[in-house]
Amino acid sequence: MDGQVNSSTVNADNPVSFSQQCQDLKLTFPMMMVMAKRLHLLSSNIMCRAKNTTQADKVIRVLAKDISLLGTEISLSIDEARLKLQDLTVLLTKVETINATQQGQMVTCLRQLDLVLFPILTTVKKGEYLAVYSSLEAIHIGAEQPYFDTVGPQLKIVMTELKAYYQKQCALIQDMTERVQNKQCLA
Repeated sequence: MDGQVNSSTVNADNPVSFSQQCQDLKLTFPMMMVMAKRLHLLSSNIMCRAKNTTQADKVIRVLAKDISLLGTEISLSIDEARLKLQDLTVLLTKVETINATQQGQMVTCLRQLDLVLFPILTTVKKGEYLAVYSSLEAIHIGAEQPYFDTVGPQLKIVMTELKAYYQKQCALIQDMTERVQNKQCLA
């Protein structure tokens, strides 16, 4: 995966600032949008090749539509997450020393951020299912649509990368939540 995200967890030797963690989290969003665009591109390529009215082409077009919907779901989750992260960043700029109210607001904001990202995990599961389904359909369709046998592996690669970014985001959010709750290094 290119565009690796820093491992922004707190350690005694090299503490990472909370704002740096927000920045690291923000940097994962463009990479996830690339995944969404790759899904839309894959879907478009499939649709372009499935021009006939054969039963195989009908199955392929339905699959292409489902793959496109995955990309849309990812885009929507990321757009929502960007707004929540922006809210968190605004809260952070107002905080020099954290009081109980601000601490509660920040924890709430982090939990909301986690909640808006959760659908990405569901999308990954759907994508993994579609990868298996398309691989099985490719076997069934066979020589009728020879390009179709690459769809499953391509989809699996995108879902694996997306899942890795999602897991990094979850780890960052969990660490950030713990830091806020413990009032550690928020600068």
